[in-house]
Amino acid sequence: MIEKAKQSLKTLWEKGLVHIFAGSFLTKCISFFGSIVLVKALSKFEYGVLGYLENIYGYVWIFAGLGLSNAILRFCVLGEDRDQKKAFFSYAVKTAFLCNIALVLIGSLFNTVYPHRTDYAPYAWLLFVLLPSLPFQYLTDNVLGHERAMFDNRRYVLFSMILSISVIAGKVLFGHWFGIRGAVFSQAGTYLILGLVFLASTCKKHYGSLRLSTGEGIVNRKEVNSYSIQYMITNGLWAIFMLNDVYLLGRFSPAEVLAEYKVAYTIPGCVTLISTSIGIFVAPYFVKNENDRAWVRDNYKKAFLATAALVGAVCAAIAVLAKYLVLWLYGEQYLPAVPVMRLLLIASFCNCGLRYTTANILAAMGQVKYNMAVSAVGTVLQILINLWMIPHYSSYGVAITSCIVYSFMAVSLFIVFYRKYYRGRA
Repeated sequence: MIEKAKQSLKTLWEKGLVHIFAGSFLTKCISFFGSIVLVKALSKFEYGVLGYLENIYGYVWIFAGLGLSNAILRFCVLGEDRDQKKAFFSYAVKTAFLCNIALVLIGSLFNTVYPHRTDYAPYAWLLFVLLPSLPFQYLTDNVLGHERAMFDNRRYVLFSMILSISVIAGKVLFGHWFGIRGAVFSQAGTYLILGLVFLASTCKKHYGSLRLSTGEGIVNRKEVNSYSIQYMITNGLWAIFMLNDVYLLGRFSPAEVLAEYKVAYTIPGCVTLISTSIGIFVAPYFVKNENDRAWVRDNYKKAFLATAALVGAVCAAIAVLAKYLVLWLYGEQYLPAVPVMRLLLIASFCNCGLRYTTANILAAMGQVKYNMAVSAVGTVLQILINLWMIPHYSSYGVAITSCIVYSFMAVSLFIVFYRKYYRGRA
């Protein structure tokens, strides 16, 4: 038994799960502790305003690259040789960059006409600084997806850590020196530089040249574009959950309440480390074995149970220590966030422990339409429930809504997976 466990750990080490998990853990730690320092570097009001600006940027980010970074992970894995892989990668990078330029212009136009709430309006001009960084931030996404598609886990982890450290350190340092303006300018500049550096590095490493190809080797562009747009819509609907929470709370509440909610969400948000690490590791294997139903069923069960158990244990431990963690990390002024944090931990278990594995595996095997349908229904439910809950219960209402909607999505996706892979229905 012990020998079998050792052999399993050795296999996981050789395949890169340990590297991904350790790298993701360190990246999350960097982001987490960086956010704590950032909270202290900015005033409570400035931290709330920064959250508001980044939330609007998040709505624009939903459409970034038309989802082509997700296609890189699937189609570069399926590419038969290096030339075909490079063609897929080049097509995705070039097309996405042009789309993102148009997106920046549309987002900037929207920002000029949108009626921001009075306390946020004086800082709306900072969106004109954030938005131009979007194409370069998406380049970093392209590269990270490509490194995983090439099964180069060490480079994936290295780039992830460099990106996280650079963005957080810049925001903290320049935020401390120049306030919210310094944090925004630093974030935009970091993505611009690292996007170009990462792209050059991955081209040189895997293809021996700094130049991308013309992408003419792709014969199934329609399939690639269809998959990407479906994935973009699915991820977009999913991203809207958090964005809607912050947006609606910002419309009905002052910046200080928004700052408390951001703090309440930070620690539960870190739980995604577990589900995403496992998901990043298993996705390429499910792509390779997507036609072997027995293999899919057996390994889905293992991934689902392992993720649910780990996420559940972590959420329970954090809930017990929530008051002490907030007091120690953020100070007494953020203690009102503790009850909301505990509710968000329940939501995080439903999301990361119960929903994510099924959604990730379905998407990896090209079944994006099911995620898209469930996410669409969940989004409508979230908006409707939040519109009633937030005016009555403020941030508590947001947290309760998350628990309800994530539970609905987890059950719905499990039913889909069961019907498709256990009962053989399409």
